[in-house]
Amino acid sequence: MNMTWKLSQADKWLLAEIATELEERFGVSKLKAEKLIKKSNVLPMLMQRADFVHHEGAESWADTIAMQNNLARRSEEGMNV
Repeated sequence: MNMTWKLSQADKWLLAEIATELEERFGVSKLKAEKLIKKSNVLPMLMQRADFVHHEGAESWADTIAMQNNLARRSEEGMNV
């Protein structure tokens, strides 16, 4: 059975925010962030439990993806926090 699934605007926004978090906090390129998201469990979870995925937020998902891929957090030295 061929099932297609389309992302909602909210889903697309969340995925873009996760990519931005990965870029800014873990220093990966946009392309690398997109690849990490695609191989993570975010997309399957969006299909099954979109409410849960959106509830967790982009920062939490970026942390999860980074942990699963052994990414080191970018140093905050010199950043205005």
